[in-house]
Amino acid sequence: MINASDPELEVRWEVMHDDWGIIEVSKDSEVIGFEFVESHQSWDRHERLTLYSTTVAAGHYVIVAVPEESYIMMMTKIAMMPPPRPLLFCYDRKGNIRNPGCS
Repeated sequence: MINASDPELEVRWEVMHDDWGIIEVSKDSEVIGFEFVESHQSWDRHERLTLYSTTVAAGHYVIVAVPEESYIMMMTKIAMMPPPRPLLFCYDRKGNIRNPGCS
């Protein structure tokens, strides 16, 4: 989906500890952002907010995707972060990404 939006983007991904993933997005070999795909187990870990915050502070865009059942709770946590904040999306049981209006 990332490459479909801009074919010049380079994407590298990695699964971390078998329960969450990072997608690194680059353009012209320069990292421009990260997308964190959290699982049912990983989204609530305290260090995540620090990771998102430091990544945004470094000048990168950050998108966080969580299971739709966790969306409202994660939205509350992210709302308490100082700006700029990451964008939040969720995904359904089939893995389909939903826009921020999911319940």
